[in-house]
Amino acid sequence: MKPFKCTNLSATEIEDIEFIVKQQNIDLGQLSKITLCLTPNDKAKDEFNLHRSSRFLKITANSLNGLKYGLCELKNTAYKQVNLHYSAQLAERAVMIDCGRKYFSVVFFKKLIEEMFVNKFNTLQLHFSDNEGFRIESELVPEVVSARFLTKKEIRKIIAYAHKFGIQVIPELDSPGHLKQILSKYPQFQLPDSNGLNISDEAAVNWFKQILREYFELFSDSKYFHIGGDEFVEFDKINKYPQLVKYAHEIIDSDATGIDTYLQYLNQIAEFTKQHGFVPRVWNDGLYRAEYPDSIVKLSSDFQITYWTKWNQNMAPVQTFLDHGYKVINYNDGYFYHVLGEAASYKYPTPQKISSWQINEFPEYQYVEDMSSVWGQSLNVWCDVPDGQTEAEVLSALTEDMPIIHGKEWSVNNR
Repeated sequence: MKPFKCTNLSATEIEDIEFIVKQQNIDLGQLSKITLCLTPNDKAKDEFNLHRSSRFLKITANSLNGLKYGLCELKNTAYKQVNLHYSAQLAERAVMIDCGRKYFSVVFFKKLIEEMFVNKFNTLQLHFSDNEGFRIESELVPEVVSARFLTKKEIRKIIAYAHKFGIQVIPELDSPGHLKQILSKYPQFQLPDSNGLNISDEAAVNWFKQILREYFELFSDSKYFHIGGDEFVEFDKINKYPQLVKYAHEIIDSDATGIDTYLQYLNQIAEFTKQHGFVPRVWNDGLYRAEYPDSIVKLSSDFQITYWTKWNQNMAPVQTFLDHGYKVINYNDGYFYHVLGEAASYKYPTPQKISSWQINEFPEYQYVEDMSSVWGQSLNVWCDVPDGQTEAEVLSALTEDMPIIHGKEWSVNNR
């Protein structure tokens, strides 16, 4: 391996860079001098400078990822002399995989991670639980785990491999809805006439907290923990659940309603995950809804919002969350929902369709003027019909779509 002249890099970071050079087959043979400079700044978004003459290479970046991306760009640069500045328009560039309803192998995830790196994606969200499956090893509730699942050892391998490519893994255990698989073994904790947790039952809430606690150590290197929160019940009918209304009146306030019970649960889980070192994330569809403008319980300011849809007119526009000071990640179901079997009227994303997306465009043609609180964007695989595609077909589709998104999320300028 040709030696680097490095500034502000530890021995471990240099090893990470050498791994990328080898794994990506980056040819440095024509260069006589290679300088890598890590220059951290207060910008959350990755950026790097690539200066190359016929025999000299210098890469300066504000993150270790930037240095890796710069080296990888050598494969895309046909000229022997360049002086370019690359900057990410979003801090987080993500892929989300629903591995709760469909089993995906470690081999799949390793190949996906490699493709993500080439396209400068830096976040992988794993949705482990849903109504139709729970596919992560559990020592606390092994009876709820689906027949095919990822072991904790395998998860650690995925996390370690992702780390080599500068990709953070974010876990998601969805609640209080999407729990049919788990609650089939624990019906005493189920909200009647739903697939959700009975959040008016303290024993049920504490039981689910223990399930969450089991995975906090496994994902301790992750900054974020996604708690779900979507599609708990039909939110416009939440007051038809007497247990939720009774709890609201007795525990929260005499004027409280079922939506307050729901918000209090989310806030409680947010605080629980925060106490264990994570920033909590939540889906948008049940929050700040038009039917409940005067909820007594207010959503915790600790949350980041993963905004996926506004299919219902009562769902809050993205600007509502920005006005309340939340960071928002754009999961736009109009462009970025790869739903297996094309269920729920979704069509598979295509490079042609994604090419018409604008970086400030949210679902239902909402456009954000001030992007300062838009933290990122995500391309999402949902396995509504698990056999709708093989994992090889899913990977192939993502491999086609990611370069188009990359072109939207990065800018390149001559220096």
